[in-house]
Amino acid sequence: MDEIFEYLEEIAYMNPKVIKIRLKNMFRLSDKQVEKIYSKWKKEFMKCKHKEITKSD
Repeated sequence: MDEIFEYLEEIAYMNPKVIKIRLKNMFRLSDKQVEKIYSKWKKEFMKCKHKEITKSD
């Protein structure tokens, strides 16, 4: 899972559709798995970004 999250950090700037397609192809995941992983990562990513923004203010 860490490997997937690291990869997601690298491609975070991309369109969500593209991110999901790349995840599915690179790690050979089902659509359902991709959705679960993406939503979990997005929540964590947003928490971290929010913390970074509030620290810099």
